[in-house]
Amino acid sequence: MKTWDTRQLAPSQQFGYWREVLCEAFTALDSLPRAPRAYGSTVSLHEMAQVNAVELSSFAQEVVRGQDEIRRRADAYFFVNLQLEGRCAVEQDGRHMEVAPGSFYLVDTTRPYRLGFVDSFRALSFRIPHPQLLPLLPEPRKITAVKVDAAAGIGCLAAAHMQGIMRCAAQLSPATGPGLSSTLAELVAMSLRGSASMNAGSRDVVRKAFRESIIRHVEANSADPDLS
Repeated sequence: MKTWDTRQLAPSQQFGYWREVLCEAFTALDSLPRAPRAYGSTVSLHEMAQVNAVELSSFAQEVVRGQDEIRRRADAYFFVNLQLEGRCAVEQDGRHMEVAPGSFYLVDTTRPYRLGFVDSFRALSFRIPHPQLLPLLPEPRKITAVKVDAAAGIGCLAAAHMQGIMRCAAQLSPATGPGLSSTLAELVAMSLRGSASMNAGSRDVVRKAFRESIIRHVEANSADPDLS
């Protein structure tokens, strides 16, 4: 696990350090604070096979990935961000929407995007390589900056899987990473395609993926006497 905490620095040093943390923990990004203040932020990063799982809390700001950032670091990732506290305005591919706690969304690092955090916030963020998620998305440019309700349908399963990963990330063995990240990609893709239109076959896939993620968690933690 890797951690960063700007609160350990003097206020005058926090923002510069935070911009470095964004680039190291996520990708090439720029941050524009909404108001001058102390820039206390924390980031905890877990590497899970090819997926990075991050829990972060930070201050009100705009996070921008523009053409300059893309040229500086031409990554090909999707970020799946689950909002836990605070609100975020998301822009990509001509769409604009606001996300409140209890929803998640997807952005693509190969094209410009903007995240406007209007309050101090807390979120989970999963960095998934293009080759892992792209084949599961029939029209990738139509599902960026689209809000998914984490309290209903397949979005509920996807969010529960994200939160479960973060709760036990520190105890997971490397062998469990590929399976958990594969399940995450499947659940995110299905939730973005829209749970309302799922047919019976799709529901069977969801149940199977969710069941397998539970089995992998039990196998990874079978020696834990507190496992319930």
